[in-house]
Amino acid sequence: GVYTVEDSVVGLIRTNGPVITLHGAWAQNIGEQEMYIDFMGDKAGIRLQYGKNFKIYTAKDGVLYDIQPEYRAYDHFQNEIDSFIRCVQTGEKLSSHIDTAIITAKMMQAIYDSANCHREIIL
Repeated sequence: GVYTVEDSVVGLIRTNGPVITLHGAWAQNIGEQEMYIDFMGDKAGIRLQYGKNFKIYTAKDGVLYDIQPEYRAYDHFQNEIDSFIRCVQTGEKLSSHIDTAIITAKMMQAIYDSANCHREIIL
């Protein structure tokens, strides 16, 4: 059916390096389900399909190319379990460690604050 809730976000995050733009929605009211992340650079771009494969888009000698590397994909859920076990055994931090979660939460809160204040928020 058609979704009638406010369900999307658009953000621009400037860093000392790259600029990150994001557009997201859990319900898009379009005919197909798409879940991907685009990485765009000055020499190439990559579209990463969530849980699937990726394509590299680039140009050489004035010709556009798209390259789809072949690789063995691993089960995401098993990777999470294996990572947790490795961290317990070695003492290293999980990628989802609270330090990372706090940074992510601050950025998300700044996006909400920016929308409410109608201005840029500096962290």
